[in-house]
Amino acid sequence: MLLPLLLAVVLCAAAPAPAIVTNINLEVSISRQKITTNNQQGTGHRRAEFAEASVLEISIAANGPPLSEVTLDWYFVARDLRKATLSFYGRGSRTITAMRVPQKLSVPSDALSSTLSRNNSTGTYKSGTEPAGWVVIATHKGQVMAIKGSTPEMINWVRQNAK
Repeated sequence: MLLPLLLAVVLCAAAPAPAIVTNINLEVSISRQKITTNNQQGTGHRRAEFAEASVLEISIAANGPPLSEVTLDWYFVARDLRKATLSFYGRGSRTITAMRVPQKLSVPSDALSSTLSRNNSTGTYKSGTEPAGWVVIATHKGQVMAIKGSTPEMINWVRQNAK
């Protein structure tokens, strides 16, 4: 009598966990615009100031029936050029209904500024911030349905710091 019970426990423990089925197709691309705002040059010295902004082009569609209340969260991440630390320089959220026909959103970032100085005697000096990456997360009823990022490391950093 104990053998059938033991066999049932072993079979249940060996059964694979159910797979999570994603009903969302998420595609993301990015474009950047870099503008030189000030360019000075003198004997043995050059200084350039830049402003840079990014735009995420997001396309989202349901692979099955429409899903209402899909939340899109996006994050722009910057790197400090002197300290090499990361920080958010833009983030946002929008709730949509995902349909079979892809919906397209354009999400602009704030502008970042940086300075590059070159001196023949002391070398190159950088200051300011530059874009480091981005992440877009689609959730439905609290469950992550899709996630895209510039790198796997950027996805991990955002998940740890976007509280």
